[in-house]
Amino acid sequence: FQDGGFLTQDIGQWREDGLLEILGRADEVVISGGEKILLGAIEERIRSMPGVLDAHLFTRKSAEWGEEVVCAVAGGDSITLSSIRDHVAEFFPRSSAPRALILLAEMPLRGIGKPDRDTLKGLPITEEI
Repeated sequence: FQDGGFLTQDIGQWREDGLLEILGRADEVVISGGEKILLGAIEERIRSMPGVLDAHLFTRKSAEWGEEVVCAVAGGDSITLSSIRDHVAEFFPRSSAPRALILLAEMPLRGIGKPDRDTLKGLPITEEI
């Protein structure tokens, strides 16, 4: 506790209606091309797309951007990197959108039901810009 409150690693913002909106966790923030990207918030936005069953974001090294966001998506064949980037850009800066896509029939999961990051990082990229 500090000053009567509990410190968390959550990142949020006050909405116009006075409610606090949780956007993600501080440990889910990456910097790509000098821009801070909230991976959790971007994942949630992508999961709201029609045809998307699940989505997981991770980063890879990039000579141009430092870190580059990759999106692994389980869903239909109609999902494209362009459609994901457009969907993200409706609510976030386009620079927050993934620059590479791995399209999957289903998300590989670990025993505890979370995405298997090691497996995802070893899969071939379906599409990139």
